Amino acid sequence: MKRTVLIAAGAIAGLLALHTATKGRGPAVMKTMMSRCWEMMPEEAPPVRMLHDLSIIREQNDRILRLLETRTDSSS
Repeated sequence: MKRTVLIAAGAIAGLLALHTATKGRGPAVMKTMMSRCWEMMPEEAPPVRMLHDLSIIREQNDRILRLLETRTDSSS
């Protein structure tokens, strides 16, 4: 029981320290952290590749939706 209370108190203290350090700049801090993460990732990392191929995925989804619409229209 004591251990749980200590862990909870430590977590609350950590969150309070983070909140105090950012002082309402949460989105800006998050943006900076994410940009640093993207810089450290190699070009062939799956998330980077996925973002590069996002337009291709959208085109494929549009094509699939058009095919599904034509199939449902022809079956009616």
